Amino acid sequence: MHEADAARLAELLGDVRRLFKEKVTTWANSPGVPLTTVVMLREVARDPGVGVSILGRRTGFSKGYVSSTVEQMEEEGLLHKTAHPKDQRCLQIRLTQSGRELLDRLEGQYGAFWAELLHEVPDDEAAQIIAALEQLRARLTNEREDAGD
Repeated sequence: MHEADAARLAELLGDVRRLFKEKVTTWANSPGVPLTTVVMLREVARDPGVGVSILGRRTGFSKGYVSSTVEQMEEEGLLHKTAHPKDQRCLQIRLTQSGRELLDRLEGQYGAFWAELLHEVPDDEAAQIIAALEQLRARLTNEREDAGD
């Protein structure tokens, strides 16, 4: 890819991320759920038993912020934390039934939003977009893992 195309791609991805974040914030805030809560629910659902440090790296939130947010989400009945069976100093974080139900509702809105947004995109073009984004995610994930995640 040429530098000009790479710069344009970066600009577009940034714009899409910002616009999508604005949209998701309105969904999440309507029932009084902060966007950070949605992000943490999704990450815990992807990796049940995840620890605070890894959750922080994956979300980009500080370990202290993750710890306090997990405490709050546990008080709200969205998460449950337990000590790791091999290391009592480490916590494992999982969704509760209420957390799963909230996430399912929000992800339903998420899926409907993208389906509506992309309904006029031909299937072959949608498949190309998905394949390209999967490649980008894989590259970025591998770089993160190589750096110590």
